[in-house]
Amino acid sequence: MYEWKWMTNDAALEIAEWEYEEPYSFYNLQNDVDDLDEFLNPFRWNHYAAIYEKNELVGFYTFNPLNLEEVEIGLGLRPDLTGKGKGGPFVDYALTVAVKWYEPKKLVVKVAKFNKRAMAVYEKAGFQKTDHFMQHTNGEDVPFVRMEKKVL
Repeated sequence: MYEWKWMTNDAALEIAEWEYEEPYSFYNLQNDVDDLDEFLNPFRWNHYAAIYEKNELVGFYTFNPLNLEEVEIGLGLRPDLTGKGKGGPFVDYALTVAVKWYEPKKLVVKVAKFNKRAMAVYEKAGFQKTDHFMQHTNGEDVPFVRMEKKVL
């Protein structure tokens, strides 16, 4: 169903232009210059994957090894595909890629607290809420939830 490819300049530039509707516009990369600069930095792309379905760019994954046992996953599904039941399979594929690449004992996601839709998808994939914290992003302090999944 999905196919990953290493991030390319063309894919990164296309993703950077994606615009989500409210309240998810929070995830628009243009909203935070630091996030945008990081995303467009090719030196980070060894941990970034562009995700395709039928040769069409549908999303991305970022992987951040936190230590030898934990990998944090970031992901984004193309805005026109959100809210249509595609989140579950998209997250499942991210987990498959993360486990294959890093062989972690634990996977971590951090979700803006308002994003109940994403948290429900992660919980269905086996993640549990483990912490609440504030993170400075988009020019303000935003409540986030850390979720973890043990890898068997």
